Amino acid sequence: MRWIVLALGVLAATAIAVGVHRFRKAAVVVAVVTALAGLSATGAYAQTTASVPHTGSLPMSDPSGDGTDPMGRQGGQGGPGTGTVSAELTAALQDTDTDWAAAAMGAQGQGSLQLASGRPVMAIGGFNGGDPAPTLAQFKQWVSEGRIAYFVSECGMGGGMGGPGGGPGRSGSGSEISSWVEANFEGTTIGGATVYDLR
Repeated sequence: MRWIVLALGVLAATAIAVGVHRFRKAAVVVAVVTALAGLSATGAYAQTTASVPHTGSLPMSDPSGDGTDPMGRQGGQGGPGTGTVSAELTAALQDTDTDWAAAAMGAQGQGSLQLASGRPVMAIGGFNGGDPAPTLAQFKQWVSEGRIAYFVSECGMGGGMGGPGGGPGRSGSGSEISSWVEANFEGTTIGGATVYDLR
């Protein structure tokens, strides 16, 4: 912003000094200076962002250079916070041979589990966990067919599974699926995560 104000000041002073007939040349020079100033600011911002390690499903860039969101959470908004998945949970997911190693609420929570384990993890409810997919009937069928090994309810990774702000993001079919799993399967804790074995 300071560059733009400075450039406008230079433009005004130049226009007065050189007269109206030379104003166009001065305007071109000031426009080039302004553009270069804008590009250098953007480049500095990009360099700062690239020099800071980012983790999680929603890494953020910001002028402070520390990769935190406005709420002070490292790695982005909501979801799994720092995105750290325990070695125990990673091993449990890697030790599966089903179509999906696990299902989790929302793509934000699912993403860290899938990246850590290298195994497919189903995102219930889409990105934030609020979409009506899959339906409870579809989920029950996949469980009965042995296609999903685990349901990861709470991940213990600096926030809940999915939903902005770290909450579980349960609504619609996601809420129905979660309630059905909790009523029909026993939860255990694996590396700080609440996990239900669906097999």
